[in-house]
Amino acid sequence: MSATAFSPIGLVINNDDVAPDSADTTNVMEVGDIFNGTLDYAGDTDWVAIDLQEGDTILFTLAPTLGGGGIEDPWLTLYDAAGVELMYNDDASTGSMTSAIEFDVEITGTYYLEADSFDGNEIGGYVLSATYVTDATPDPFELFKVLDWGTQVDFSGSTIDVAFARAGYSVYNYEDLTSLTAEDWTIYEKQQFQLAFDYIESIINIEFNVITKPRLADLILIADADGEVSGQGALGYFSPPGYENEGVGAFAVDSWDRSGADGDLEWGGYNYVTIVHELLHGLGLAHPHDDGGASTILPEVIDPFDSFGVYDLNQGVYTTMSYNTGLHITDVGALSDSDVQTYGYEVGPMALDIAVLQAKYGANTDTARGNDTYYLPEVNMAGTYWQSIWDNAGQDTIRYDGTDDAVIDLRAATLNEEHGGGGFLSAADYISGGFTIANGVVIEHAIGGDGCDILQGNQVANTLTGNLGDDSIYGAGGDDNVWGNAGNDLIFGDAGADTLRGGRGNDELSGGAGDDSLAGQRHGDTLFGGDGNDTVKGGGGNDEMHGDLGNDFLRGGTRSDTMYGGAGDDTLIGNRHDDLLDGGAGNDSLNAGGDNDTLIGGAGDDWMRGGSEADVFVFDTGHDADVIDDFEIGIDTLEISTALAGGMTAAAIASGATITGAGLVLDFGGGDTILLSGLTSTTGLSADIDIV
Repeated sequence: MSATAFSPIGLVINNDDVAPDSADTTNVMEVGDIFNGTLDYAGDTDWVAIDLQEGDTILFTLAPTLGGGGIEDPWLTLYDAAGVELMYNDDASTGSMTSAIEFDVEITGTYYLEADSFDGNEIGGYVLSATYVTDATPDPFELFKVLDWGTQVDFSGSTIDVAFARAGYSVYNYEDLTSLTAEDWTIYEKQQFQLAFDYIESIINIEFNVITKPRLADLILIADADGEVSGQGALGYFSPPGYENEGVGAFAVDSWDRSGADGDLEWGGYNYVTIVHELLHGLGLAHPHDDGGASTILPEVIDPFDSFGVYDLNQGVYTTMSYNTGLHITDVGALSDSDVQTYGYEVGPMALDIAVLQAKYGANTDTARGNDTYYLPEVNMAGTYWQSIWDNAGQDTIRYDGTDDAVIDLRAATLNEEHGGGGFLSAADYISGGFTIANGVVIEHAIGGDGCDILQGNQVANTLTGNLGDDSIYGAGGDDNVWGNAGNDLIFGDAGADTLRGGRGNDELSGGAGDDSLAGQRHGDTLFGGDGNDTVKGGGGNDEMHGDLGNDFLRGGTRSDTMYGGAGDDTLIGNRHDDLLDGGAGNDSLNAGGDNDTLIGGAGDDWMRGGSEADVFVFDTGHDADVIDDFEIGIDTLEISTALAGGMTAAAIASGATITGAGLVLDFGGGDTILLSGLTSTTGLSADIDIV
């Protein structure tokens, strides 16, 4: 038996190679450590002691050693201080070859972990880990710890010297204690590396300088075409800064299309991701699935592959350091296909990677300072990729010109352990490519395509255009300008003084908080002003309008509209056709316009004008002191509730009217009065009163 344990800060601890396979073991680890060991012969097991504290919850995992040579089917057992079996596990989930035990510690003391294989006869390496499980609110920068190896390239100024090792160059490989000999790079491969250099330079404040002498270089790149790297089950490796062979990167070019004909080394290709991934190791980034250097394991990740962690952040679309390259769990875009090598993968560092790189090397603030437009890909082909946008200034737009349904989300990565921590995806249905937005970046505008799109704004003033299709558009913060255009759209302004236009189609608009302006435009629309003093206009259909809270202005369009002022001192104007105007609470002004309208003042001292034709004015108890400016006896109607009438007949109500200099006053008591302006006689009035 041989074993090595790594502390959380990456120090190497030598352990007893002949420790007993029992509670008498001398192998010891702590919570937070990674313990690497080997089962040396059939029937071999390893025991490791660990001290645990009452009240803690610990996740133990046992996985095969990375890079080949590991046991294929681990079996993990937990024992108490007396060596009595407590729990065991074979597979953490269906299809997983990692064993996992989550243990609630009830008694403080020493416990033992036994590393074994399912059949008890396997020979090979394993990785044993112990991590705390906590529901505590995460540190806002916790995700930095997941990807930060803890070191960076030691270079002068802002230039990192890089050398492509020539054929015959040899370096000692600490991975398997052998020598690795380089082959020549092709011109095409060097070109693709240069693209990666240029892309990384656009994000951080460094410059890659290619030189010819490896001994003078900060980073040395080795092409291995003989299978020395791929034979270990690896696509490549790169020694991080501050460790043995620091700055040396080896790439299994025997698995590449070295001519460029197939496209797997183009942007979005599977092997192009290998270039970026390994270069980021060379700059000091770590995997989310292990704790190399000073990094930590992303919570809930128990296996390098197909274990996506908290909020599914262990995916390539959020960090290029993930082994789950591309997109694997989502309701946006299309999942990556492992059988496809030429598209659907990352083009460079993603949002989590960008944050860690910029913390180490500083941000390049000269990139993308104009008015830039980022187009969502419309087809799956070589050159279709996932990108995390790094943009510094200007009025910028994400746009989709295709016919499928698409999501455009303008929110930037939060870097917290939450949905959106690694970014919010923008992509079209069925397409394996799109965007996230790096933390600190502001993209102002979104334009949808011909499908049923979802557009999500951010904290600034956005212009969001749905175009064709039944779109759902969310403004978020800022004073947004939103246009649904054609289709039956749902539009939400949220916070800010927003301008919302439905366009063609039966749309639903909601202003949210702030003093908003809503226009339904064509067809039958439903409009909600929300909080604030809103302006709500109907347009060319039978519209339903709500002012909601605030002192709102509602104007009907060219058809029969229904308007509700809601709370506040509202102004409602009906325009043409048969409209219903309901002022709601507050001192409202209702002007119905032409045709046969229904007016309800509601609570508060309201002013009402029916306009031409036969109008109905509706009253109930608690309507307060209302004025009808243009009541015409024999044409208009007073609809009085039985509660307000209080047992009186229409004749009694009419005969009880008082003639004043302002007109006829109907007084129902309790402050409820109706002034019929300008009228000086009650003759014929009783016939115009309906008690309902």
